[in-house]
Amino acid sequence: MFLGFFSILIGPPAAAQEWHGPTTGPAAAPGKRIVVVAENMRNDGIGGIVADLNEAAGVLQWHIVTLDAAGDEARLADALRISVSGDVGDGTAADGVVLAGLDAVRGMPDYGDAAQERALPLVGWHVGPRPGPVPSTPVAINVTTDPAAVARLAAKAAITRSNGRAGVVILTDYRYAIAVSKARGMANSIKACGQCTLLELVDVPLADTATRMPVEIARLMQQYGGELTDILAINDLYFDDATAELQREGIAPDRISLISAGDGSPSALDRIQRGYYQTATVAEPLALQAWQLLDELNRLMARQPVSGFVADPIVVTRTDPAPAVADFRTIYRRIWQR
Repeated sequence: MFLGFFSILIGPPAAAQEWHGPTTGPAAAPGKRIVVVAENMRNDGIGGIVADLNEAAGVLQWHIVTLDAAGDEARLADALRISVSGDVGDGTAADGVVLAGLDAVRGMPDYGDAAQERALPLVGWHVGPRPGPVPSTPVAINVTTDPAAVARLAAKAAITRSNGRAGVVILTDYRYAIAVSKARGMANSIKACGQCTLLELVDVPLADTATRMPVEIARLMQQYGGELTDILAINDLYFDDATAELQREGIAPDRISLISAGDGSPSALDRIQRGYYQTATVAEPLALQAWQLLDELNRLMARQPVSGFVADPIVVTRTDPAPAVADFRTIYRRIWQR
């Protein structure tokens, strides 16, 4: 639950956000079995969602089975096949499926028919380019903040920090529609800034950041030197593997700014608080989104439409505390009659 770190690392929270999510819905039936297909648990966002899904499942008296693909395409295919089958490993079938961090359009064609034949409720987190249903897939709702809003906020942070003179490199992963959407949004905002420069858009798969980022940071610093003032990325994970190389290159922490359009991981919040290269992250309210995912599944299992709720992203900097998230746990407990 990454937002729980804000009060420790960033300062006292501001007033709680106003709740604009659901307030009514079906009561929860106990004993449901939910399979979570996680693209890669090394990604702090996915790991956080899985942890918070388990918390919400405890309230619902549901059982979570997590299948971690660890960034491997073959393992992901196996996990998707298992999730929609009639046996998830112990002779029982899933009552619902949560997809976490994968690209549903690319990943589901071979398994969507099986899910639809079983009328299997299926929801996702960060599995498409925008919130809502994912076209051409059985995913009833993709739970995410608005990628366009996240991209604008991240780019604005770079523009403001640089007094409108940012020299920007953007890191993304072309395998995922949501990553491409964020990267294009950030690029468009930088291009619209009269005295800013978009130096390069770099494709680095999230699964390869440990090996690729040191090489890319060395190349970028050699190629652009002082022109490069800000590195924007679609996820904090890139910066977990970038800062050591910046230090080896002799780049002072206040010489270059790292800004993430996604997640708000514990390591990112720590870097921001210490002033260690990263200056901002546009965070997801992960715990809220996890509870929403199970609420959406509960609605589908009760043959009701999804709520369609879209939570607001949260910009975190060293000087600006994050607003407290509304008391969604109490609200969802009330809806579920738990």
